[in-house]
Amino acid sequence: VFGDIFETARCFIDSGKILDSPSAMLLSGLADQCADCWRQRDAGIWEWPEKQHYTMSKISCWQALSRAIELADGGHLPTTCRERWDRERQRIQAWIERHCWSEDRQAYLFYPDSDRLDASLALAVRFGYPSKKRLRSTLEAIDHDLGAGAFHYRYTDAQEEEGCFLACTFW
Repeated sequence: VFGDIFETARCFIDSGKILDSPSAMLLSGLADQCADCWRQRDAGIWEWPEKQHYTMSKISCWQALSRAIELADGGHLPTTCRERWDRERQRIQAWIERHCWSEDRQAYLFYPDSDRLDASLALAVRFGYPSKKRLRSTLEAIDHDLGAGAFHYRYTDAQEEEGCFLACTFW
């Protein structure tokens, strides 16, 4: 959820609001926590309960640190750890590019070594994840493999377990 928290903070700032000092310190601490824990396997509300290195979770951490850097550069967060956040953001991106991309599928995978796709990766475009060519190819693979008419399944083989995931259609 790190990415969602920082995206919300950025929207708050963009709407003309100002972060108070306790909120800025809390966000700074969350950015530090994100920088510390992004290497761990996890299982969030959007993923299976099995802990994995979910690609979308890593992208969410990348997003959180990107927004934290933007907020620090804009004078909304302390800049004390800005360089650390930037280093970790770069490490996250390098890890994603190395472990989550499939040359065979020409797409980012649900998680490394899975061969499955995840429609939530379409959100990476909105988050500004920088690998545009790979994201475009991933979106094409998602449409091809997970599309069902006007709708999309959340992940590969989901049609065997559940119906389309409406949110994915809007992503």
